[in-house]
Amino acid sequence: MKHNPNFCTTKYRSMLLSATFTMAVVYLMLLCDNIIAGLILGTNGVAAINLVTPLIGITTFLSLCVSSGMGIIYGRAIGAADRKRADQIYSLGVIATAVIAVIIPLLLIVFKNTYFSMTGAQGVILDLAKEYYFLLPLDAFLTILCNYIEQAIFSDGDEELEALSYVVQIGGNIVLSIFLAKWLGIRGIMLGTVIGNALAFVILSLHFFKKSNILRFIKYFSWKDLGECIKYSIVDAITYPLWGITDFVLITYISRCYDEKYLVVLAVVFSLVELAVIFDGIGTAIQPLLSVYFGEENPLMVRRLVKAAIKTAIVEGIVATGIIIAFAPWFARLFGINEVGLDTGGVRSCRNPNRRFNFCLLSSFYAGDILLSLH
Repeated sequence: MKHNPNFCTTKYRSMLLSATFTMAVVYLMLLCDNIIAGLILGTNGVAAINLVTPLIGITTFLSLCVSSGMGIIYGRAIGAADRKRADQIYSLGVIATAVIAVIIPLLLIVFKNTYFSMTGAQGVILDLAKEYYFLLPLDAFLTILCNYIEQAIFSDGDEELEALSYVVQIGGNIVLSIFLAKWLGIRGIMLGTVIGNALAFVILSLHFFKKSNILRFIKYFSWKDLGECIKYSIVDAITYPLWGITDFVLITYISRCYDEKYLVVLAVVFSLVELAVIFDGIGTAIQPLLSVYFGEENPLMVRRLVKAAIKTAIVEGIVATGIIIAFAPWFARLFGINEVGLDTGGVRSCRNPNRRFNFCLLSSFYAGDILLSLH
């Protein structure tokens, strides 16, 4: 099938705008709980939330293990005009996601005390972390469901509704978390996050009532196809457990060997590292188009998309690096860091890792999606 080059460019820009906005909102959701805690509860609140962050990373990883790969394989099936195959992959993802959404919250409930004992945290920070953790199983359940539906409707071409769901999600999260934090403390911050995720789930569900919806559920399960989904998902998904494991190791080290007040500086570092999720907007934007063009065996359009992605990656990397270096002092203060010594460490933690890792993280996000889509 032939495609108009202008259509390819226009569609890519449209999906890039939506995907970048989506990933920016994802970053804000990762960031806003810490900022609200820093401004309302102080640095102990930030450190407490960071104590739970590794588990959130593992939850995100397990949900993306299905959703990202489903998007790639589903897009290939649509490009090859194989409606039956597309329905099978979507349905497989629904079943796998439902199982994960039940198992993960149960594991979080069962191993709560074991996890906290392994961190070595004590005192006020540990008490606050347990309060924040209280609603984590419910939040994990909603997050897993939302991640899959978001990918499904994005692959189905409804990027506008996906973007709307993120606006509602982040808006509800911020407003409710601020209000509830003043009333319920750190538990109120998590409650605001849960309500925001629930609102997003409702918005995303509207897609299934649209005439344009072509997602169809059928009874289908295949271990082989599930393995394919995981294979294609792993490049994006593996980032989250690596961040989580690294964060957990450093939390344990700082808790046992240094004053726990330095845990807030660690939170600043990882909030900066998580900025890399915005760059995934490039891979998210080109992934459905690449999958379709690959299914159509159209190498010309594939090359056009790859060149456009490379140019976008370079521009985004330069802009992000400049912004973070320039605004590092304000970024650290967002976490409530005002103590002499900690403020200097917070600013350095923003600038130093950014110079070293920004372009590396950028490359890993968009290049991984390209390579897997072309596999």
